[in-house]
Amino acid sequence: MLFRFNFDITEIAKPYALELLRFREAGVEVVLKDFKKRLDRQSRAFYNLFRQADRVEKLAGIIQRLEQGDLKLRVRALESERAFQRVAAVQKTIGNAVAAGSLVNLATILYLNSIRMPAMIAYAVCTFFGLQVLVGIIKVKKLDQRERLITGTA
Repeated sequence: MLFRFNFDITEIAKPYALELLRFREAGVEVVLKDFKKRLDRQSRAFYNLFRQADRVEKLAGIIQRLEQGDLKLRVRALESERAFQRVAAVQKTIGNAVAAGSLVNLATILYLNSIRMPAMIAYAVCTFFGLQVLVGIIKVKKLDQRERLITGTA
């Protein structure tokens, strides 16, 4: 038995040929785009050729001012700000503790020397500073807890 097939190679090749034609057109666009990019780089390089001397001189002036101390850089980092906040709270708490301790000593000496009214005032002020110490300790603990949550070391 003999089978005949109608086989047309152009129907099979047609999608591939269209793709090749599109690729050729895209190739021209790619070449033009690349040429424009290179031309733009070349013009920027030519433009910067004359400006770079001014920029280098300006940078040298800034570096010189930094070295002389006329210009100071400030860098803000959240970690350092949180650390400074904790240090400030600890210092305030320590100051309040020193004041409370000094006032307790003063009040005790006044009380033992039968100077009762100033001794009572000193004890009252000492109580105020003592409460400030407790508030400061709680604040430092909260700052430490917040830092552990932020850094993930909780």
